[in-house]
Amino acid sequence: KCSANASIGYISVVDPDNFGPNGVWQTHTCFAMVDALRRFVVERNILKVLTPILDFEESPTWPIVLRCFDSGNPQLFMDQKFVVNVVDVNEAPDDIYMRGGSIEENRP
Repeated sequence: KCSANASIGYISVVDPDNFGPNGVWQTHTCFAMVDALRRFVVERNILKVLTPILDFEESPTWPIVLRCFDSGNPQLFMDQKFVVNVVDVNEAPDDIYMRGGSIEENRP
């Protein structure tokens, strides 16, 4: 399991308005849209784990849709689908069982 607030990746937005004569003038704000279980959050264009519940054994991939708004007027946006891949790591055992557990006395 990963820790809450762990960074997954940096989000870059390519905006054609930033390639014109005015140079880079628009900023962008992104949100996790299709995330019914609230597993992800975007902070300062970094996709992060909201809660420590990404577990490879539960699911090796998680689909997500990011929506990014520009700072223009009118404000425009686009949606993009992504897949977050969870990398399997070796985890310590979390329980030990023993069958039986008794023996007759004086038994060789």
